[in-house]
Amino acid sequence: MVHCLWSLLPVLPLAAGVVQDASLADELAGVPFANSDTLDSAASARLTWNKIKATYLEPEAPVKAQWAWADGGGHLYRFLGNNTTPALGVRSAPHLGGLGAGGFELRADGSIASVTIENASPAGAAKKGDPWPTGFAAAKLGQEPAFAFRTSPPENVSGVAALSFAGLQPFTRLAAGSAELFAYSRLVAGHLNSSALPAVAFTLRAENSGSEPLPASFLLTLPLQADVAMSRMGGAAAKTVTGSSVAGCLRACSAEGTSCASWTFNANTSACSLFSDVPLAVNEPAAVSGVAGSWSVEGNCLVLTRPGAGPAQGSLALCGDGGAISFAAEDEVSTIFRDFDSGKGLSTGRTLLHDLA
Repeated sequence: MVHCLWSLLPVLPLAAGVVQDASLADELAGVPFANSDTLDSAASARLTWNKIKATYLEPEAPVKAQWAWADGGGHLYRFLGNNTTPALGVRSAPHLGGLGAGGFELRADGSIASVTIENASPAGAAKKGDPWPTGFAAAKLGQEPAFAFRTSPPENVSGVAALSFAGLQPFTRLAAGSAELFAYSRLVAGHLNSSALPAVAFTLRAENSGSEPLPASFLLTLPLQADVAMSRMGGAAAKTVTGSSVAGCLRACSAEGTSCASWTFNANTSACSLFSDVPLAVNEPAAVSGVAGSWSVEGNCLVLTRPGAGPAQGSLALCGDGGAISFAAEDEVSTIFRDFDSGKGLSTGRTLLHDLA
């Protein structure tokens, strides 16, 4: 068993017939999930967004923050085909991240959605409506090819044929064959402060049925440097660059130093807007945006630091527990997955779009 706070890439020997960290393994195996469902890759490919005529339902991707994220009109919800309700866990899943502390959901298809870790709320920035397209957990067991816990993985990333989903606040479990992924946060009955810890733990639970020790590796990638389908337009524009790309826009902001605090790339016009402040984020399908920041490795943690005191600024750490831990940041998440699959670990990369530990 390997586990982490936010994320890790540990490589641990999985002893034959022996459970690593037995107490935690037993506790997770004993979580009394009452409901579960299975989503296969064929059904995942048929998921659609259909509009529902409703006044006071929380939409998946609100245009902006107002009225509890509802705007009084129709809202898009996930369906299987035209009108079929999808598998449990596709539309929503348990909140991970602490009470009142922001967080996200790990959905039945393995995607990370409803992200509110940047102080998003109905009174501030809109939550990230579209799931993080390149956010996922992955495992490599022995010499078998690595796989992502995703039924519809990013390009050049190997997914799985089906995932079994189960959720019970504050736990989510995804199972693919004999491998189980648990994501959970702290919840202490009767203790609000103890339950408000802004952190999520991920644990990979796997069984070795062979006679020899088996190396097990776990990976998590979170695209914290680029918010896909999110815009920060409306701020104090410092510069506009044309003919750019998402990665180029991020680099242009970094090159400006302290004069650039955030950026937005418009895919329709290929325009990159750099801002001297950090406007609140809104959902916009053709946009990709980000907040200026830098990465540093501190012990077993990869730390993102965004200077400033705004709601989207501060720091976030991805820490591993046990084993050989490595970090990387690349333009393409497929590059990270390829290196992970090689079994040689990750090399610390550049400060770009994707991060993992």
